[in-house]
Amino acid sequence: MSLENLISPSSIAVFGASNREGSVGNAVITNIILGKFTGKVFPINPSSDTVLGLKCYKNIFDIKCEIDLAVIVTPRILYLR
Repeated sequence: MSLENLISPSSIAVFGASNREGSVGNAVITNIILGKFTGKVFPINPSSDTVLGLKCYKNIFDIKCEIDLAVIVTPRILYLR
């Protein structure tokens, strides 16, 4: 992997993508779309079939092409002992 993939990716996977207005996952996908990103965008959310009109994937293993950049916008999980 080169630094070019990070600076100018041709594909982006967004973990936690959401249709819920006001959520970080929604804001990230919206900004990618409104920013006129010309590459492939892969929303990932096991609870949705589509996000903002894009096919949504249950997990990254369902995507059959190479991902240059992953954005993770899921809530942190607290482990209590």
